[in-house]
Amino acid sequence: MVVSLTATPMMCAHLLKRQESHGWMFGPSERAFTWVVNAYGRTLTAGAESRRRHTSHFTGHHRIETSTCFIHVPQGIFPAAGQWPMMGSIQADQDTSFQAMDRIRASR
Repeated sequence: MVVSLTATPMMCAHLLKRQESHGWMFGPSERAFTWVVNAYGRTLTAGAESRRRHTSHFTGHHRIETSTCFIHVPQGIFPAAGQWPMMGSIQADQDTSFQAMDRIRASR
């Protein structure tokens, strides 16, 4: 929700073609978006950049944990080869009725 209310409108404002005239909402919303961008920059400066050792330690730890989870968590999302459901089909002339196809299927 936070991303959809903050980052998405800012990205749209930068990516979309600029208009010659703006509506009444442009001024207040542009000031709000500028404030959010500046606040985000200040938090980066005060947080991650001033604590580079902690940030790099956290990043390295996160990569190790992610790799460990990738290795040890069962890969059960996709079935292994040979476990897909079996499918079949019956071919007949185009003018074959459903009842005739049903008889052909039942006889096999």
